[in-house]
Amino acid sequence: MADDEHERRLTRGRHGLLLDTAQRGRRPRAFVRQAALAGVLLLGAFATAGCGAAPPRSRPLYVLEAPPPDPVELEGSAPSAAYTWVKGHYSWNGVEYVWIPGAWAPRPSTRATWIAGRWEHTRRGWIWVDGHWS
Repeated sequence: MADDEHERRLTRGRHGLLLDTAQRGRRPRAFVRQAALAGVLLLGAFATAGCGAAPPRSRPLYVLEAPPPDPVELEGSAPSAAYTWVKGHYSWNGVEYVWIPGAWAPRPSTRATWIAGRWEHTRRGWIWVDGHWS
C-alpha cells in the first residue's frame, strides 16, 4: 500500500523526469545545474567564435589550389601615426579562398614593423605563413 501511495505521488515532468507532486513546477537540482553548465559552455563558444586568432595547428595545412591575385585595397587615412596598415589576404576555409580585408592596427611599440603574411608554394601545395610584428 505504501508503494501505491508513493507511485501516485510521482508524475512525469516536462522533460520526462519523475517528479514528486509536491515538487510540481520546480525543476530538479541536477537539471538546473546541467542547464546552467550548458548555458555557460554555449556562451563561451559564442564569445570566442568571432575571435581572429585561430588556435595553433600542430601540422601545416596545404592547399593544392593557388590563391587568387589580391584585389586592390583602399587604405584610407591612418587613425594616428601609431597605426600601421595590415593588408588583406586570402584565407582557405576548407572549400575555397575567402578574402579577409586589411585594417589599421596599432603598433605594439614605436619601432615595430609589420611583416605581412603570405602564401608560399611548396612541393606539397600552398601554405599560409602568418604575418607578425618585428
